[in-house]
Amino acid sequence: FDYFSAPQPKVPESGSDQHTDLESDLGKAVASLTSYVATARFFIILAPTIRHEGGFSVDYESWRSRGWCRLERLAFALSDHKTPILLVQEDTGVKQLEPHGIFHESVAKGSFSQESDLARVRHIVRDMFASRLRSLLESGRLGEFRRLMRSRAAILDEPPALLSKGLVGVDLDAWKEYMIQACWDSA
Repeated sequence: FDYFSAPQPKVPESGSDQHTDLESDLGKAVASLTSYVATARFFIILAPTIRHEGGFSVDYESWRSRGWCRLERLAFALSDHKTPILLVQEDTGVKQLEPHGIFHESVAKGSFSQESDLARVRHIVRDMFASRLRSLLESGRLGEFRRLMRSRAAILDEPPALLSKGLVGVDLDAWKEYMIQACWDSA
């Protein structure tokens, strides 16, 4: 119900970027989107196959391809919730999806109606990822930390050179210490 929960833009005025303006109601809704999803107990995708007013069909595959939808799903996957994602495509039943499947579908490779949204989303994903890594380190959940670190290239969709420089706010010395304690020679 994110569509109904967020103010929808009218046709933007020339030179206006309502999608990324934090002063607009939509901008404020977008800024709180990941926090809202991360605290939600359930994540339900309502994606039946329907005919769009533009004459084309929309369905779960089109939902999956949208960058903002991928961001919502990633926020849920990075949360502490262990409940599956529920997918409703038809009125005949509900499918369960594994939240971590999103780790193989980069948010940055999703489609955006506003090209300017991509830079903003990259920043949001990076912040969410770093926050989750910090949380896992602080709580001693090192196995989960290691699994998430292995997924970072796909999640962040950044060149390896940027990934090797570490993440803002993540204590990679703690990661190296863990590697040493786990009997590996080096990180």
